Amino acid sequence: MPLELRDSVTRTMMINGVEHKVENGLAKISDLQFWDSNPRIYSKLEQERKDGTITKDLIYKKMISFKDYEPLKNQIKNDGGTHEALIVCLNPVNNEYTVYEGNTRLAIAIQLFENDEPPQERPKWSEILVNVLPDGTDEKVINRLIGTMQLTGRIDWRKFEESSYLYRQVK
Repeated sequence: MPLELRDSVTRTMMINGVEHKVENGLAKISDLQFWDSNPRIYSKLEQERKDGTITKDLIYKKMISFKDYEPLKNQIKNDGGTHEALIVCLNPVNNEYTVYEGNTRLAIAIQLFENDEPPQERPKWSEILVNVLPDGTDEKVINRLIGTMQLTGRIDWRKFEESSYLYRQVK
């Protein structure tokens, strides 16, 4: 079933010189899954990957442990929301809508919704702005997009994580 979006519009996103139609709108945070191959946490989930015990809650706990988490959370909280849409696509492995770009922002929205905000403020954090790539988007296209975005100016990955990501792409 397609991801339900509120206030959706179709937009164009260029990836490696190819035009892709994306749906832009507000998705419920409960409908989104973290990307378990996110380079920021990939090595931190090694044992759980072997055991098959990776959960959304586990990834959430890993995401909120980074030193850059609190400053970004404070910025988003002060701004009243995120400025940039998360990149989401249907994951063919688990058939769930996975956040390929913006996992930290998803963790922040979850925390603000579940823990930090007064109850009357929580509904505004139940949704988050997303760009949904078409179902069936090739994994190589997603990896190209994420690699380009992360390796050219987002929060720095640790060198080990960056090298590990590049290794997996070549492999």
